[in-house]
Amino acid sequence: MTEIKLRADDARANARDVRDTKETAYDTLQALRNRMNGLTDSFTGRTQEAFITKLDEWKVANDDLLAALDGLGEFLQAAADTIEQVDHDLAAQLAG
Repeated sequence: MTEIKLRADDARANARDVRDTKETAYDTLQALRNRMNGLTDSFTGRTQEAFITKLDEWKVANDDLLAALDGLGEFLQAAADTIEQVDHDLAAQLAG
């Protein structure tokens, strides 16, 4: 049987924290991305191609990380909403 021990306010606070962390991560990763893009001309030939390939892989991983943080924040927000709704519905049913 499932037991949910998370309070709605804790879920909301954590959702906000995840969103804030995502914004900070985005800014940091974007600055790093700009610096790395500037290095592309530091290489030529096959070395440049390899660097660009690694940079593209890194960009995909960054995008995946940011999407995962979005998903986690949305899950926690939805959990908070659901916990509050269930609490409200049960209280209304018990009140008669």
